[in-house]
Formats: sequence, C-alpha cells, structure tokens
Amino acid sequence: MAGEDIERLRQAALKDPAQLVKLADALVANDRAEEAVEACRRGLSVRADDIPLRLALGRALSATGQLEEAQAALLDAVSRQKSARDAGPARAAPAPSKPTPLKKLQPVNDTVPTLASFEGEDTDSHSTSVRGRRAVEDETLVPRPPPRAMPSQPPRREEFHPNMRESSDEYPAQRTPTPQPRYRVPTPRPLSHSGAVPMAADIDLGTVAENLIGGAGGADEEGANWQQQYDVVSNLEEDPMSRAWDERRARAFVWLWASLALITIGIGGGWMWRAHERAKMLVATVERADSRTFEATDEGDVAARDAYASALRAEPHQRKYFAMVALANARLAADQGEDSDAAAWAMMKRAEREQKRRPTQDPRADRELRLARALLALSRGEPCTETNPAEDGDVAARCSLQKGDVEAARKILAQTVAAQGEGKSVRALLALGSLELGAGDLDAAQSAYGKVLALYPQHPRALVGRLLVALERNETPAVEVPKGRIGPTTEAWFHLAAGLSALTRGAPEAQAGYEFDQARKGIVHDGRLALLYGRARLQQGKVGEAEQAMRVAEHLDPNDGDVAVLDAEVALAKGFEDKVVSALAARPPTPRSLGVLGRALALTGKYREAASTLDAALARRPGDPVAVTYRGVARAHLGDAAGAIRELEKAASTLSSTAPRYGLGLLAYERHDLLRAQRELGKALEHNSESFRARALLGRVLRDLGKPKEALAELNAVIREAPSLMSAHAARARLYLDLGRDREARADAREVLDAGKASADDKLTYAEATVRLGRVDEGEKAIKDAVDAGIAAPKVARLHLLSQSWRGPKEAAIAAKVLEKERRGAAAHDSRLAIDVADAWRRAGDLRKAGDLLRAAMFGDPLHANLTLGRIQLAATQSAEAELSFKAALAAWEKGAAFGIDDQTDARIGLARAILQRDPKGKEAVAPLEAAVRDDGGSAEAHYWLAKIAETNGELEKARAQADKAVELDDSWPEALALDGELWRARDKDKARKAWKKYLEIAPTGAESKNVKRSLSQLK
Repeated sequence: MAGEDIERLRQAALKDPAQLVKLADALVANDRAEEAVEACRRGLSVRADDIPLRLALGRALSATGQLEEAQAALLDAVSRQKSARDAGPARAAPAPSKPTPLKKLQPVNDTVPTLASFEGEDTDSHSTSVRGRRAVEDETLVPRPPPRAMPSQPPRREEFHPNMRESSDEYPAQRTPTPQPRYRVPTPRPLSHSGAVPMAADIDLGTVAENLIGGAGGADEEGANWQQQYDVVSNLEEDPMSRAWDERRARAFVWLWASLALITIGIGGGWMWRAHERAKMLVATVERADSRTFEATDEGDVAARDAYASALRAEPHQRKYFAMVALANARLAADQGEDSDAAAWAMMKRAEREQKRRPTQDPRADRELRLARALLALSRGEPCTETNPAEDGDVAARCSLQKGDVEAARKILAQTVAAQGEGKSVRALLALGSLELGAGDLDAAQSAYGKVLALYPQHPRALVGRLLVALERNETPAVEVPKGRIGPTTEAWFHLAAGLSALTRGAPEAQAGYEFDQARKGIVHDGRLALLYGRARLQQGKVGEAEQAMRVAEHLDPNDGDVAVLDAEVALAKGFEDKVVSALAARPPTPRSLGVLGRALALTGKYREAASTLDAALARRPGDPVAVTYRGVARAHLGDAAGAIRELEKAASTLSSTAPRYGLGLLAYERHDLLRAQRELGKALEHNSESFRARALLGRVLRDLGKPKEALAELNAVIREAPSLMSAHAARARLYLDLGRDREARADAREVLDAGKASADDKLTYAEATVRLGRVDEGEKAIKDAVDAGIAAPKVARLHLLSQSWRGPKEAAIAAKVLEKERRGAAAHDSRLAIDVADAWRRAGDLRKAGDLLRAAMFGDPLHANLTLGRIQLAATQSAEAELSFKAALAAWEKGAAFGIDDQTDARIGLARAILQRDPKGKEAVAPLEAAVRDDGGSAEAHYWLAKIAETNGELEKARAQADKAVELDDSWPEALALDGELWRARDKDKARKAWKKYLEIAPTGAESKNVKRSLSQLK
C-alpha cells in the first residue's frame, strides 16, 4: 500500500477509532512497525477494552522484535476476552449507555495533520464507500451479542490488507498475501438463495457503530440489534487464506511459547552449571590456599590469604571464608610480623556477624576462628585464648610455652608431627626446633630444622635456625639471606645471625651494630628473637638495650625460663650478684642458667661453689667463653693460679669471645702486673658481655699507672652505660679523691654506700671526702664505720688529724705539727700531704708556714697548691700575688688533667676577688665571674660577687637579680642573704625583711648580725 493510502487510513481513524486496527496492520506491512505500536498505544489510552486493538499492538510489537512485550499484549487480550466470556452468562446485560454520535467522536490524536490527498472530497461518504463490506468484516464494528445469543466461537473478521483496492480503474482490485492477524472475520456467506453477498452499501455503518457504542433503546431493542449483527456475521463464508494464516499464526504462537520455555530451561540450566562450576572453583581455590599454608613462609601465607580472599569475594556471605581469611591474616601477624592484625580482627567480626544472621555448623570455621584468636593473643603478648591440643598443633604448643609448660609443648608438637606427617607439619617442626634451641639441645634442634629443609631446601626459618645452631657451637657460618619475600620477623632473624657471626669473626663493631639495629625492628612480634637480641646486645656491652629487649621478651613470653636467665645476666652486668644467686638457685637448672649462676657465685667470692657450678654448665654447654673465664678465676682463687692462667690463655686463643682476656687482666691486676693487666683488659673490651667490668677494672689500672684522665674517661663510659655497676662508682670515687674533687668523690662513695655494696675501702673513701669538705661530725662517724669494716687504725690516723684541724686554731696547730712529722722519707714529696699540712697551718693562723708548704707542692699539684696559696694571699690582702696564683691555677686546670669544674670555678672566683681588692669597681672582674656562671650554673658565689660589683657601680636592678639568683642556689649562705636584704631595702621592705630574718636564723652571731638587726629595727 502506498503512503497516501496509509494517510487516508489515518484520516479515517480520526473520525472512526475502529480504523486504528487497519492502520496498524498497514503500517506493519510497510515496515513501519514502530509507528504502528505508537498508534495502537494512543488508541488504547482512549479504548482500553478494545481487544482487536490489543491484538494489533501485539502484532506490531512482534514485528519490532519486542517478543516479551508482544507476548504480554497477546496474553492480556486473551485474558480479557476469556474474562468477558466467563462473566457474560452470570450477570444481566449492563444498562446501555447513551450512544455518542459518530460525528462527535474525537480523533485519537488531534495533532495528526490532515493530508491533502482527499482535499475537496466528502470524507465521511468516501470512507464509508471505501470501507464497504470490509467495514462489516472488522471485528471492532461487530458488537458482542447478548449472552443468550453468544455463539460457541467468537466471530472472525477479515483484516484489511494494504494492497486491497476498490474495483475501479484507479485502484484495481487485487490481493497480495500478507501476514494476517490472529482474529479474522470470515468471508461472509450468501444471505439469500440467490447467493448474493452483502456489499458495503447493504450495511448501515452508523447502525453498527451505534450498536457497538450503545443504543438508547431498552434491553429488547439491544438484544434485537445484537441478533441482527450476529446473523450477518454468522452467514459470512470463511476465507481459506485467512484460515491458513490463522493456522500459521497458531504455530508461531506455539513456537513462541516453546522458545520461551527453552530459553527458560536454558537460563535455569546455565545458572545450575554456573553454580556447579563456581563450587568447583571455590573448592580448588581453598585447596590451593591450604597447600600454601603448609609451607609456613611469608610468601606462602600471603598467597593463601589472597586465595581465601578471592573465595570470599565469590561467596561474601559464607562464614567459613571469613574465618579462613582471619586465620591467614593472624598467621601473617604472629609468625611473619606483617601488619595484618587489624584485618584479622575485622574478618573475625564479620564471621561472627554472619553466624548471627545465618547460623551454620562448620567445624573448620570454628577451629580457624579459635586459632586466629590464639595467634593474635600471642602476637600481642596477651594471655593465650582457649585451644584444643588435639587439633590446634603448633598454636596450642606455643600457648603451652607461654604458660611455661615446656614438656606439654614438646608433647603436643611430637603428636602433631606424628598425626599429620612431616609434610603438613612444617610449623610444628619449626616450633620444635626453636624450643630445643632454647633448651640447649642443639642436636634435637638441628634434627628438626633438617627435616624442614628436606621438604623445602630454601625455607628461610629453617635456614636461619640452622645458622643459630652453628653459632651456639662456636662456629662462624656465612649468612646469606634467601631471595624473595621472607617477612619482617624472618628478616630480623637473619640480621641477628649476621650480627652474631660478625662478633664471632671479630668483625668491626660498626658492622655487628648495624646488623643488630636491623634485627631490633622485628623483636616486637617474637619473644625468642627478643631474647637472643638482648643477649647479643649484652655481649656488646650495651646493657640498656639488652634490658629493653628483655622487657619485650618478658611481655611476649612471661613464663619463658630464658627470660629469667637474661634478666639475671643484665643484673650481673649492673653489679647485683647477690640477687642473681638467690634468684637462680631456686630455678630448674639449664645450661645457660648454670653458667650465669656460676659467674654470680664467683663475683660474690664463693669460688668453690662457682667452680662446681661452672663445671656442670660446661658439661652441658661446652665452649661457653664466659663460663670458661669465671671457672679460671675461681680456680686461681682456689690456689691453682698457674693452671687457671694456662686455661684462660688457651681459651683466648681458640674461642672467638674476648671474655677470657678479662680473666687474664683480672688475675694480672691482682698480681700487681699493671702493664699486662692494661694490655689484656684493652683486648677484652670488644665482643664481651663482661666489657663493663673490664672497662671499670681498666680505669683502676690506669689510675694506678698515674693516668687519671684516661682512667676517668673509661670509668665515665662504664657509668654512662651501666649506672648500676657499683664497682665503677667506687673506682671513680677513689679517682676523684686523688684529683682533689672532694664533692664528686663523696657523691660517688655515697651512692656505693646506699646500694649496700660498699667495701671497707669504699667506706674509707667516703670518710676522707667528707672530712676534706669540713663536715667534721659526719666525717668522724664515717671514719668509725670504716674502722669497724676492717680498716687498720694507721690508715685512719691522718683522717683524724684532718678532722681535728677544722675544730679551731688551737686544734689545727696541734694537728699541723703531727702531720708535719709525717713528711719524712718518701712522704716528703707527697704533694697531697703537703697541701693537707698547709691547710692545717692556715686554719691555725700561721700563713707563712702554709705558704712555704704550698710552694713546695707546686710541682706535684700546681692546681690545688695555687688555689690554696691564692686564698692565703687574699686573706693577707696581697691582691697582686693572689691574682698571679689564681691565674697559675687556671693555667694548670687548662693543661688537661682530669680536674673538676668546681676547681676551675674556684680559680675564677678567686681571680675576680683579687681584682676587686685592687679595684672595688673593677670591671675586669666581671669577665671571669660571667665565665664561671656560664660553665658552672650551680655556683652561688659567682652570682654573689656579680651582685656586689653591680651594687658598687650603681646598677641596682642587675644587682638585685644576681643576689636573688645566689639565694636561690644556696639559701643557707649568710652573706648572700644579707646582701639580698640590703638591695631590696628601698624597693620591697617585705622581701628585705624576709631575707634578713633568714640570715638571723642561719647565723645569729655572724659578722653581719648586728647590722642586720639594726636594719630590721629601722624597717619597723
């Protein structure tokens, strides 16, 4: 059909909506199915119950390929027709509505323009003539008869074909077979005996339309109309082509449903196949991940975690996959040191949430969640959660070790290996090797690590375990880190092994220190690693770092017996031998604990018990250099000095440790062979856990050799690293006393006394420092304590005389005469004795004799001789001579002897006072006083003299500030209090009154007491 025919049908549909069916079929026939769909939908928006129009919509949708929508439209039409048929006989005919005249019907779409192809014609008459007989055949124009006249089958109509034309020259009558609609009106049969077929002119279309829409008559008239239309339709003869088309359409409809059924079956089968394949894939993924976990390496655990995570992504609502990922992350955190503990906790929470939503019984999920909780507790040093020894293998064994039950852990590991086989028990074998290594059974540890290496020749943990076994046997293996990812904890183990190997080979200290610094990063996840790291640092002599590592190990494995042993070693390095003996004597003996106990017994002087204990330790752990060293010391004190020295010399030449050198140095010092002692102790300062004691002993040797500066450097280094080692404090106190640094000597000696570690010599040192500082009563008590401790009376006779010299001029003169008699023979050149005698004569008031003695001591001790001589010259108002003496004292201090800052401060203050004697406004005195304040911030005297200079020069604000600082540093100095009150007298009477009252409390009969009392009375 040409385009103008379609437009003619569209114009006809504007007047008669029933023409929409023909218009839709014509559009489909001309490949304009989309327009047909749109036209049908517009018509249905007005005539929702028009069944033929719904059928036309289904055909149009089918032509556009929208099969599902076409099916829906067809099913809707069939459903509506069936509902109408079933409901017809059950109810009375509805009341007819008032018909709407055909001319007043609104078009379906008012926006459709009127084409000019029929311009000038009468549209109504033309469409009526064109429709002719086909208008009667249209099903939409044939109303359904009343229920009583309903035929057994619905009438069919003949579809208007686009190629059908009227019998005229312009439109020749012809038919072209086209797709037919599902419901057709059959060809009308003859209505009379003459066989005449009703034509379009014989059918009153207006009547048909009014009957279709509804008439105004009653029920009888409506029934008559229905009967009339039914008679017309029932006499129509069926068209063979329409019947064939109906059959074809029926087959297509069957094929459509069959296709839909096949598609549904295919989709269902696809889903079933996909579910089956996904299940197979998940099983294979889990099996692959399980096989990687058996490796017990960082790479294997990471790969397993990723595989479990992929399974979880495929099944995000399965609790068991959450449990698998949680356990994999927990193993990475606890075994490999990875930062995955937070991820493990998250997965555990998700697993618990899924269990609440969908409760299931899954033994594997329960076990893996239990293992994850236990591993996370182990990694954090928390008490281990409940485990099942029969199922949990190495994790249950590690929990037993955390509780201190070594035998139970060994039993669990052996049962795990026996039940699962060595191929699936790598973790258990590694834990067993570490347990035996800690217990000292090197053969068992070597066997366990060898079994792992037989399965995985390059297993990192097994390789480093075998290296540690070799190092325990005093071998020097080469450390090579395997390629690939090994994890932070395993990497730290390799760095530790490399550092220990460097110490064994005698490599530079910096190389071993670098390796240990790298190993330190991994100790927070492994208690055993922290223990061995602490021992390595102790071997370097770094007690502070060893103690920190011991605290980490104690947090992770609080019941590990080796933690107590390391704690004892640290205590020995600090000098707590008595505590170590009492602590280790009550513990079960192990090779390492026996060695530490033997050392403690030797240091406390129990040499016989020490020798037997160390023999037992060496029987179980041969080649322990520290045990060999102290056994030699014990044998020497038991009378076999020659044999002990031979044993120590052999150990020093064969063993990698320098600990035997310390034993040789100690024995040499006790024989007063200072040069050999210095040489052996110098060699013992590297790679030796006894390096602190060796360095402290070297300081004493250097002091005896007359090298105070070097001795003080060694002792300061020891006390800085091991402040609790009292032997170093005692040696430094004696050295300070020799250097004239009495205050510092007294402080060190007091610390030794407070620690309860003081010997008789230490008590004598404290007494001498106290007496020299002028604390007579305290000094006499200290002298008595030294005598009670075993000091001979002749050694304390001089101290009694020095104490007597502080009690007054008369007592000082008597003491000076007695001390003068001691300066005979070799003592005549004792500068220290000469200065003591000079101080006694100075206190007695004989400045000439004091000066002569000090000049004689200039060659032995120029610093203290010049300091004392300068004070005498100041008292005699010899400012020029005093200035020269104090400058000489500063020059002696600058030459580099190990003198204290207090001596330099005294020389600077004395120089400033000498300048002030010469010139009361002396601005030259400010420089040495400011230098004293800068270098010795605790000198109240320097601030006092700065205040005096500022007062003399009229700088009262500066003077008040300096006086306040002097009082702040020493609020018991009367001169400073008197000056402070005088300076604040005019500015702040309350502050001045407070300073003067404090003065009278401290020195009620002092030199300034009368002036202070008068000033206080004037303030009132």
